[in-house]
Amino acid sequence: MEQFSKRCNLRFFGIPETNNEKCRDVIIDIISTKLNLSSISTEDIEVAYRSGSSKGNAPRVMFVRFYSARVKNDVYSNKKNLKGSRITIREDLTATRMTIVKEKIARHGKNQVWTTNGRIVWLENGNVKSAVP
Repeated sequence: MEQFSKRCNLRFFGIPETNNEKCRDVIIDIISTKLNLSSISTEDIEVAYRSGSSKGNAPRVMFVRFYSARVKNDVYSNKKNLKGSRITIREDLTATRMTIVKEKIARHGKNQVWTTNGRIVWLENGNVKSAVP
């Protein structure tokens, strides 16, 4: 149930912070210019804000909740277009699922582990495995 409530959420990492920024506008700019999704607008975003405390020069994570899981999935499925930038997108996972993801990354490597709709997927000996806690 807890993961289901997060089905429309994404977390954006590595977006530089500016004074008086409007998080929705920043996210829409990234979505339209870097992800090439011009059909998504600020009306598709329920809420967008920075989360956590500042740690030196590292920008804080940006939390985004979309009105629709379809829009969230469109954005998440185009994250490959961010390759080479310092921006990454991750699904908003429960603490239990995030612990499992970290364990799988430690065992198999970060390029062999991913999530899709809250489901944890990894490659093990060339075979795709998955877990839903």
